[in-house]
Amino acid sequence: MQNLSIARWRTWLTLVAVAMSLALSLNGRVNAQEATPNELRIFHLKYVPASEAGETIAQVLQAGENMRVAVDARTNALVVSSSADLLREIEALLMQLDQQSAINEAIDATLPPVTVRVIWLGSNVQGKPVPKGLEPVIAELQTFGIEDLSLVGQSIINVGDASKPFSTDCRPQIGDMDYQMRFQGVRKAVERGVPAISVQIDARDAALDESLANISTIVEAPLNQYIVLGTTVANGWDSVFVLQLTPRATSAVKK
Repeated sequence: MQNLSIARWRTWLTLVAVAMSLALSLNGRVNAQEATPNELRIFHLKYVPASEAGETIAQVLQAGENMRVAVDARTNALVVSSSADLLREIEALLMQLDQQSAINEAIDATLPPVTVRVIWLGSNVQGKPVPKGLEPVIAELQTFGIEDLSLVGQSIINVGDASKPFSTDCRPQIGDMDYQMRFQGVRKAVERGVPAISVQIDARDAALDESLANISTIVEAPLNQYIVLGTTVANGWDSVFVLQLTPRATSAVKK
């Protein structure tokens, strides 16, 4: 009698274990069916670079493991794997990015060529006389205690096409000292009728290979006006960098 009870008890436990295993298996299948399957879409872009668009949607949507993005630079396309709902959001965002890029290209195409001029001034150095026209800038700098300025060097470059990088170098010499200034940048689209320009300046003592200044900024520079980009102190004297944009005739621009 006792053996019969034990046998029934073991049979019941076995049935419970089988039932639990079956339930877990079914539960797993139900979850797999309810999970949203990913779809694959290829988005061909006309204006905005695919690499930039891919970074933007990754930052904005932050879909994590539910989204995979690959860039096809050859065709300027994005290959995206994600859910159908998220793909609709991605498509809408990419359309906006491409349209805005098209608008910027149209604006860039209307930008007239300009001459970009960067002037390097130094205090307490025996440089050349300050160029004419900078008197208001010199007077304003004096209010900040920057005095006895002279010309260290300047770079002048003609820029035709907007949104294309440009660069130029100058190697001024003051007495026995050699200096170097590398000026590079990109001209941006017009905002509120004022050209915007991305600028990077690296100035150094060429003989000692020591950096005197490193400036990176974006400025709105009205034509013919002087814009002070920044000032730095190194080797016991102040460096001041001034930018000016002037109009250029198309025939005179070297691309």
